[in-house]
Amino acid sequence: MSTEQYNAAVLKRAEPPRERRCGFLEALWFTLASIAAGGWLTNHAAAADSAKDYPTRPIRAIVPQTAGSSIDTLGRIFAARMSEALGQQIVVDNRAGAGGLLGMEIGKNATPDGYTLIISSNAG
Repeated sequence: MSTEQYNAAVLKRAEPPRERRCGFLEALWFTLASIAAGGWLTNHAAAADSAKDYPTRPIRAIVPQTAGSSIDTLGRIFAARMSEALGQQIVVDNRAGAGGLLGMEIGKNATPDGYTLIISSNAG
């Protein structure tokens, strides 16, 4: 048998390619991803609807450093620009002490309503 005859015989016996079937784990992953995406879109649509009139009151920007420090200066520049952009007053609140821990603690315990910001740096 020549090489061409052998290859032709092998090709005749070769099975046609099977259709790719979706396995259980792939179907489960697709289902969970669809549910998560639907929930994400629903939550973001509701959040966008409720955020139409934000901000309705002054925003508090906590700076856990002393007044006049470099981060305080940057925080005040940020507050002025954001105040112009949002059309609402941003109050800079310096809370120095314990290496910035006091201001961070106040920010951590604030009501999570979007009206309290912490302006800090990662430098000591």
